[in-house]
Amino acid sequence: MICWTLLTLVTLWAWLPKSHLRPYLSAQLAYNVSLETIVLAGHDETTRLYHFAYYLFTSIILATMLEVTLIYMQAHPHPGLLMLSSAVLSLTTFAFAYVGLPKPLHGYDRFMLLEATTLLFCGTCTGLASAFMRTSNRPVAASLAVLWIALALFRFGFNLNISQTTWIRLNLWLPFWLVCSEFLYLGFKLRRMNETAG
Repeated sequence: MICWTLLTLVTLWAWLPKSHLRPYLSAQLAYNVSLETIVLAGHDETTRLYHFAYYLFTSIILATMLEVTLIYMQAHPHPGLLMLSSAVLSLTTFAFAYVGLPKPLHGYDRFMLLEATTLLFCGTCTGLASAFMRTSNRPVAASLAVLWIALALFRFGFNLNISQTTWIRLNLWLPFWLVCSEFLYLGFKLRRMNETAG
């Protein structure tokens, strides 16, 4: 519960300054509050309610990530080429991961592959586009790219090694600390950007 509360507070910290990231951060807040409430009500990760909420809110987060990525891609001189190269990299990684998974795939495995592929696509597009951005937006975009790529690689690794105890333990804290660190940084950076602009 302490982890969920900390994550919610850090997400709120990043959400408060006005920015183009508000829809993405709002989706993160909805995810945090909803899943924490479901767990506190006695529904663990094996219940249908938890699965429904996880799939729903993660899908909303992924959609808002794609929206942010499309905004950032406009800074690149060749956004179509950027999208194509990122899609090829992401889909190739997806294909290798898919081949490595034991069959038949369950719904959760398929969803985690989709999640990891979307994270990798958004992270790659955003990272490559950040080199062409104005100086003020560049650190925000680059840090999001690092977060999304790190989460994507972790998701692929976790999905391929889900039966190993080490990966199960890592899943309890590594994604949490990656997101908390990024949102703490975003909160500071977005406040500084708003002060400079205003």
